[in-house]
Amino acid sequence: MYAVDERYYLVDLPGYGYARVSQRERIGFRRLMRDVLVTRPQVVGVLWLLDIRHPPSPDDHAMHTLLAECGLPVLLAVTKADKIPRSKRSTHVRTILDALEFAEDQCVITSAESKQGIPELRDAVAGLTAPPAGSRR
Repeated sequence: MYAVDERYYLVDLPGYGYARVSQRERIGFRRLMRDVLVTRPQVVGVLWLLDIRHPPSPDDHAMHTLLAECGLPVLLAVTKADKIPRSKRSTHVRTILDALEFAEDQCVITSAESKQGIPELRDAVAGLTAPPAGSRR
């Protein structure tokens, strides 16, 4: 769990795609994630990191189903943009968005190395965590 400007927390849920764990442990991860996402009213949205180099895996599709069931806003951070030539980035991003049925405005393309998209990601997360107008959250 990471505190951000004493305004909100980012909670890093266990990996599900490339983690070297048994199928039984993966099922346990999914149960944990469902519990956190569904039963905790403090959870206001999901920041989902996906690697631009890989099309969505079966585990990514399972996560998409889980997130749809939870009904929370989802922001995609497509990571490692610096690993793909500029001319191919939009094709890779489009593959991810189409496969997971997300709109472009739910996605920020990022690179930790070049810092591409980091200010936009900060702004998008701030928007995701902002209390709705008139709320006391």
